[in-house]
Amino acid sequence: MLTLDRAANGHAVLHTESWLVAMKLSAILCLQHGFRRCGEKVVGFEETLYPDFVRGNLRILAGWDHWMGYHFLSDGAEADQFLTAFFQRHGPP
Repeated sequence: MLTLDRAANGHAVLHTESWLVAMKLSAILCLQHGFRRCGEKVVGFEETLYPDFVRGNLRILAGWDHWMGYHFLSDGAEADQFLTAFFQRHGPP
């Protein structure tokens, strides 16, 4: 399952508990929407930060934690709009 919410910072965030859904979304972002991965993977005790998705001025932060699962977090208003449209196109029916 995939959900669209607002994070504490007010930006759009996609959540899924499924590794398979997270990998599918990652592939769609890169292969269909032209994003590239930027940064390093950082593993913590209860969370993991993955390389960001970057395309021009858009940046989507990616991570996992044991509370919410995998998340894709917008870092600005333009990325909020993108993630909202992305969810409407690729989210649940």
